[in-house]
Amino acid sequence: MPTPFKAAAVHAAPVFMNKTATTERVIQYIKEAKEASVELLVFPETFIPGYPYFINCYPIYTQSSVLAEYIEQSVEIFGPEINSIQEACRDYGVCIVLGISERMSGTHTSFNTQVFIENDGTLLGIHRKLQPTGAEKIIWANGGGYTLRTYPSKYGILGGLPCWGNAMNSARQALIQQGEQIHAGAWPALSAMVGLEELADVQIDAMMKNHALTGQCWVIYASSTVDQCCLDWMETKLGKQELIKSGGGVSGILHPFNIYLAGPHKGLEQKLVIGEIDLSQLGIIKVFIDSAGHYSRPEVLQNDINDVPIWPDEKKMTFPIKKAPTLNKNQEGDTAIDAMMKNHALTGQCWVIYASSTVDQCCLDWMETKLGKQELIKSGGGVSGILHPFNIYLAGPHKGLEQKLVIGEIDLSQLGIIKVFIDSAGHYSRPEVLQNNINDVPIWPDEKKMTFPIKKASTSNKNQEGDTAVIAHAD
Repeated sequence: MPTPFKAAAVHAAPVFMNKTATTERVIQYIKEAKEASVELLVFPETFIPGYPYFINCYPIYTQSSVLAEYIEQSVEIFGPEINSIQEACRDYGVCIVLGISERMSGTHTSFNTQVFIENDGTLLGIHRKLQPTGAEKIIWANGGGYTLRTYPSKYGILGGLPCWGNAMNSARQALIQQGEQIHAGAWPALSAMVGLEELADVQIDAMMKNHALTGQCWVIYASSTVDQCCLDWMETKLGKQELIKSGGGVSGILHPFNIYLAGPHKGLEQKLVIGEIDLSQLGIIKVFIDSAGHYSRPEVLQNDINDVPIWPDEKKMTFPIKKAPTLNKNQEGDTAIDAMMKNHALTGQCWVIYASSTVDQCCLDWMETKLGKQELIKSGGGVSGILHPFNIYLAGPHKGLEQKLVIGEIDLSQLGIIKVFIDSAGHYSRPEVLQNNINDVPIWPDEKKMTFPIKKASTSNKNQEGDTAVIAHAD
């Protein structure tokens, strides 16, 4: 039976645009993890050499020189930086998932990549972000399905997605189907961006909780924070800007039932966010819902992944990618509903109206009369609301015994603005990699005769028509 172990999210800033110094910082955090008895460590998105916030702050044509510099500061999988980090993992006995800007060897092509390294230093594998978001496309190429995979480790089956890759439901399901037990969510400090101060952390919280709950896995998510070093670098290289502020970021560790085991930790304070993971609880969790098993309905829903290598180096890549270096001789219910509804609004780019019933005395009396006394169901409960695609509540959330209409206004004219950034049915879907097939063949006798709409509106009662007309005329 698995034994509990300590894991941590690294909530920190890199030495911005300095891959050598940031590599040393990574090693220092691995050492710190060892001292705190942490065995699994997750780093933020592109921690080496830092997330390129400048792409969102300045006109593209002014960025040529810094974009070239960013590629130079990106690291190769078989380069000295990763090799040093592998040695540190081996020396301190810590398993990590590290966010890097990866440079494909011998090219000027880069990827937003997560690197999985075992506690003996073995490079288990990588994941290249499938779809760079927004302005990220000017730096990073698209990853493919070949690296959309999980990696067995001594601490469980690891998987990960960076940033808004967690909004790609088919990609999440691909990891779930591969038995993912621990998910590494990697993020930049989105809440350091003007206009996203309050919204970004709410969105991250919703997506991470949703994956924990719907994937029945532990989620360790790590965000970087923006320090003065980053701001000074941008001002020196590109001039003043007002879109990125210091601070930001949110990091935490979630249980599959949406309970925070550590965090959420926010802001400028850099630290390890430490919690305990106990995989022996997995059986109890999977009894109720198993998205890779009895809850998957494979005869109806099929999530097909195109895992053919698309980049030259992938065609030579096997897993584990690189062996360990040799030793040198010298609140659960409502929170879960809120998270799932917010996640669907955000990842589906749609408005969500969700309605819950509440338990009244009539229900309790009926059960007692028919079946006898019970102590498991109490009166009240339920949560209802209306959500904007950007996770803003337009109405609610309303909870408890009070029965009412929870009313909000929906404006579909905003859809174009929303879909510019992310369109899960369009430019963000990557259909050549991810295909979600549905078996829509009727399986029940009545379905074989069913057409849609199923039934037309009933005709008006002749006696009512006059009254309706009189009322309309009076209005």
